[in-house]
Amino acid sequence: MHLRLSPLDPSDLPDLITSQYRAFASEQMHEALFGPDTPGMHAVTKQRHEKELATDSSTIWLKVTDLDTGKLMSAANWKVWPGFAPTGGSTEGGKSKEAEMNGTNGTKGTEAEEEQTAPGGFATECTWWTGSEREQAEAIVGDFVGRRARLVKEACVLLHILFTDPSYQKRGAGAMMVKWGTDLADHLMLPAWVEASETAAPLYRKHGFEDVEHCRFKTKKWDTSYWVMRRPVEVRTMEAKFV
Repeated sequence: MHLRLSPLDPSDLPDLITSQYRAFASEQMHEALFGPDTPGMHAVTKQRHEKELATDSSTIWLKVTDLDTGKLMSAANWKVWPGFAPTGGSTEGGKSKEAEMNGTNGTKGTEAEEEQTAPGGFATECTWWTGSEREQAEAIVGDFVGRRARLVKEACVLLHILFTDPSYQKRGAGAMMVKWGTDLADHLMLPAWVEASETAAPLYRKHGFEDVEHCRFKTKKWDTSYWVMRRPVEVRTMEAKFV
């Protein structure tokens, strides 16, 4: 198999989104933040990704393609924050490693014509859910964004999302994109951060990420858990030759 890592093109989004929902089919966090796997939600997610590609200069979307078939195998979204790390505003999320809510006291975003987003690209208004489910999803977002604001307080490179289509997993595509980002971080002399699912955490540890905090947020509908991880800068020694 021949793999190629390259920048994502907007024309790749339909295939990317199909792979995204397939890859995260068993992840409750993804269902809360991106909605159910339906054509309608694929369209909403496509609009969100298009907006991010067009307006967020800190974002670098990558893809890995199977050159033998031309199919998109994997994708990743890296955030490069060389001067500062955006915060999550006034949210109170992330105060404890485990949180429980009863579905009635979720954090709700302000009403506006356009979808509200937190720094880093997450929608703060989960309008694809209604009633208690919407309150629960927005509470999960609030905790996630607040935790990121509390922990990530430095210039850095951050892996916002990475996934590989299930039919292409365990073939090195994810590792290619992790290495790309960690190499970039080292060249910029910045640490790297990631919020990793339980399944993906071992991959990041292999690439030098260290556990910072284990996070769990439980609601009536969803029980989400993940690791916040940080990779310190690996300073490389170089020899200078004078002629």
